[in-house]
Amino acid sequence: MPVAVRLVEALAIVTLMALITCVSLGVVIAQRTLSLTITFIEPAANILDVVLIMTEKALVGALVFTVTLINTVSSALHMIGLH
Repeated sequence: MPVAVRLVEALAIVTLMALITCVSLGVVIAQRTLSLTITFIEPAANILDVVLIMTEKALVGALVFTVTLINTVSSALHMIGLH
């Protein structure tokens, strides 16, 4: 009987160690996958950042152009007497 108890204890410890090992392997695989994903996503994020900056500059330029055009038309109307 004491041998069976020791065997059950040994099997429980081996099972616990196997579970810890599986969880550890899962964590390591998830970490490597995340690292690899970030490695591939970073260039795409940089390209998107450049596109967004260029879009922002174009929109600000369009806004400045519109304000300048409105000021020019307003000044022209004021000069000819239509306010």
